[in-house]
Amino acid sequence: PPEAGASYSERVMTHPSLQSYWRLGESSGTTARDLKGGRDGTYAGGVTLGASGALPGDPDTAATFNGTNGTVTLPTLPPGVDFTVSGWQRIGSAPTSANNTLYGAFGTLRLMPRPAGFYAGVYVGGTEYVVQGVTTSNTNAWVHWALVRSGATMTIYRNGIQVGTRAGLPASTTVAPSGQIGRLATMYPTTGQIDDVAVFSSALSPAELAADVAAAPNAPTGDPPDPEPGPTDPMHVDRDSVGGSCSDERTAAQATSVTTPWCSLEHAVQSVPSGGTVLVRRGSYPNLAVDAFSRAETVTFRAFGGEQPVLDGMTVTSSGRLAFEGLRITDVTDLSAVSHFTLRGNDISPHDVRITSGSNLLFEDNDVHDLTMDLAPGGRCIPPRCGYGFRINTASDVTFRGNRFHRIPADAIQSGTATRYVIEDNTFDEISAFVDPEEHSDAIQFYAGSQDLVLRRNIFRDTRGPLLYDTISGAAQHNMTIENNVFVRQRDWALNIANAPALKLRNNTAWHANTGVTLRSVTGGSPTTGVVAVNNVLQAFSAQPAMFAVEDYNLIVSGLRTGPNDLSVAPHFVDPDAGDYRLAGGSPGIDAGTSDHGAPATDTDGAPRTDTPTIPNTGGGASPYYDMGAYEFTGTYAPPAGSYADAILATPGLLSYWRLGETSGTTASDAKGGRHGTYLNGVALGAEGALVGDANTAASFDGVNDSVTVPALPSSVDFTVEGWQNLTGATNNTTLYGKTGNMRIMPRPSGVYVGVWAGGERIIQAVTPSNVGVWVHWAVVRSGASLRVYRNGIEVGARTDLPATTAVDLTGDIGRVGTLYPAAARIDEVAVYDRALSVADVRDHIALAGR
Repeated sequence: PPEAGASYSERVMTHPSLQSYWRLGESSGTTARDLKGGRDGTYAGGVTLGASGALPGDPDTAATFNGTNGTVTLPTLPPGVDFTVSGWQRIGSAPTSANNTLYGAFGTLRLMPRPAGFYAGVYVGGTEYVVQGVTTSNTNAWVHWALVRSGATMTIYRNGIQVGTRAGLPASTTVAPSGQIGRLATMYPTTGQIDDVAVFSSALSPAELAADVAAAPNAPTGDPPDPEPGPTDPMHVDRDSVGGSCSDERTAAQATSVTTPWCSLEHAVQSVPSGGTVLVRRGSYPNLAVDAFSRAETVTFRAFGGEQPVLDGMTVTSSGRLAFEGLRITDVTDLSAVSHFTLRGNDISPHDVRITSGSNLLFEDNDVHDLTMDLAPGGRCIPPRCGYGFRINTASDVTFRGNRFHRIPADAIQSGTATRYVIEDNTFDEISAFVDPEEHSDAIQFYAGSQDLVLRRNIFRDTRGPLLYDTISGAAQHNMTIENNVFVRQRDWALNIANAPALKLRNNTAWHANTGVTLRSVTGGSPTTGVVAVNNVLQAFSAQPAMFAVEDYNLIVSGLRTGPNDLSVAPHFVDPDAGDYRLAGGSPGIDAGTSDHGAPATDTDGAPRTDTPTIPNTGGGASPYYDMGAYEFTGTYAPPAGSYADAILATPGLLSYWRLGETSGTTASDAKGGRHGTYLNGVALGAEGALVGDANTAASFDGVNDSVTVPALPSSVDFTVEGWQNLTGATNNTTLYGKTGNMRIMPRPSGVYVGVWAGGERIIQAVTPSNVGVWVHWAVVRSGASLRVYRNGIEVGARTDLPATTAVDLTGDIGRVGTLYPAAARIDEVAVYDRALSVADVRDHIALAGR
């Protein structure tokens, strides 16, 4: 164990369970060295090295993160039940995000200090267990943070002092404490400095953490209970008398001492002066009823540092200028005729917030999750506990910012008449899906008309997308702005909008949604006209030309596409399987948008949208064009070097590669494995090939009986088959490669059929854009239990239920399956591998084709 008198870094290095330690003290380069485990990281985006570190007298420096895209990407760590993540952070005076990621990743853990609080979560068994709280200021000062998981318990320490804890985690389920430093995927960037981040494979004790912090020169201190306060200090409520003896007979001045608090929230509401703050100690508080409350300045009820009091809901009527921060609210919050009302940083579960009427409402940084419905016989819910996140009848000047809506059986936000709503920087995931994947609740629904709705920088995953129109009378949604949002893996639509005159739809990414983005008009309201739609990346778009004032500079794979600068090719994303829908280097959509028509000046992450001429564009590029979609490409892109054929031949796992470039004879040469095939029935040779600038030709198949038979290939659990096909006819299944009983890939004029025999034929069928008259690259990738199909590098179908260890015979023919499904097509560059290529491998190959 660490010795007495050791420095901070010496103490960290000598902890027996230390796994990795990134001091972030480099003065140049892009490598963030791991002093312990060899898991070196990579500085990326806006990271500046050489800042003054957290440890005075220690020459080791810190890294500065720019608040937009600065990050340190890291390798994965091994899983374990118990672990600790610790590090130092100094948040700048003007952070761009409320959550400033110190360390984390979606699906593992996240530790995100805030200017005056923190949010921390650990994902166990697919569920995130969250602790959040309010602290003293974390800006412009070095603060030491530690997240400790010990079996069923998760605890957060600030400067060696516990500031939050929770139980209830699955006690024996392991977590891989992997993450990155300074940003969570593309979200929650740090503005400021980070230093000395460490991961341990054990739960460090409070004494160990306190000793580590104490070893730092000029060590900061935690937040002890308030000392004897002055007359302007916060008042206290302490129902359980953990800090002293409570009494509601005391004056407001007497309640400013932590040892002489009030007992009840009701009395505090009645007695607190205008502009006052009440610190609420831990414990459970009954439903708070507030009626006819009014002060000249907002009164704030805030959780005491490091504690999370539990409030059994609240009923607030005809009142205003109230704020509640850092509480756990376990029953319905019922608001009627309220104004200047705030809920910030609260944990809201398992019941919802209901608003009959209100104005000037702020809901910020709340975690709204795991809501339940109270059901009557027959399945109808019993109001008000109906499983909604927020249910609003009528309101104006409402802001939802930085909230997380997760595992909600009904709508996350449902509103009637709405005026001047701003819904920004929120995440919506698993809306109704965890109850029943067939349920159709909406992430956001408006059931009456709205005016001046802004929906920006939100992320929607695994939901039914926003339903933005009046579902009762068809009244219009006037002057909506929808920009910089990410709608991905939606079970129904990405967006469904009707009766939306003067809609602005700008720089959104909508991908992997069942029905994409739909604009329409329904009887009863002003029709959808005067729409401005620019810079969007949309997999599918259903609309009418008459709806638009401007429809241009959009990437739309299928559906309406009328602008002269629109693109119809699929984009390439960094890692959609991991939820990263940023455009990858070289993707269509980079530098192909426009700065006109009110396009937002920054992207979803806050990065400036500026043309970068040094990055090769793929669809435009004249300054000051922006990128299409929600994210601006900020990386440095170097196109793959070499030729397509060289890249295929250099790819590990290649078994056979038939280029089909012969100009005569009946032998189809295998450029790799010597499994030369035979052209049968008059396959036409010497056709124009798929590779631009490559003299190698392609083979043309007549759609009747042409084929290439090839010798037997080995069996393998993991494999990839890729190749190019250009359909010349409109028949249904047109074989690229396959054999009955093994596997088959059969593109269609507007779709694809793939089958793999592993305990019976496992089938994927998908609808795609037209494959007729164009060269299309296809790849089928099997990895254990998963099977994925890629069209031009974009996943178009997947399943994960194959027997994980069952091998497949990779033998097949080109252009026909036995005597069935002949291809009326040109075929080129067919390759078979005995391993699962990554999507990056596939895209690197495509990039070398010159298309």
